[in-house]
Amino acid sequence: MTRTAAATPRATASGRPGPARPAPAYDRAVWERAVMADDLHTSARLIALILAHHADDQGVIAPGGRQDARLLAQDSGIEGKFVRISLERLERCHFISRPPIETWEDKDLVRPVFLILPNRFRTEPAHTGGPR
Repeated sequence: MTRTAAATPRATASGRPGPARPAPAYDRAVWERAVMADDLHTSARLIALILAHHADDQGVIAPGGRQDARLLAQDSGIEGKFVRISLERLERCHFISRPPIETWEDKDLVRPVFLILPNRFRTEPAHTGGPR
């Protein structure tokens, strides 16, 4: 599935803005293969696969979804402390991205999770967010 990067028009050879390039689509199978190929602890792999199960077709789990550590502990059978460690590890290894907790305003709502493919597993360079 392809999404369009609406915010960033690309320049054509004439220098005029052209149509936006499609943003790389989230591919659950590719993401899961990368998780399984990485040197993650078994708990982190299980949490990653549960997150993939709950993510939408763009790899996003909206704020307040099943990414709450208590709910992931119930889903996985892993103690909450180890679920939090696994989430931190997935974030450090660039499999997930979350807004910084320090700037997250609604402390009663669990931060969203974005499933991302680490650069080491990409077959093409990561998009910088700017014009190409």
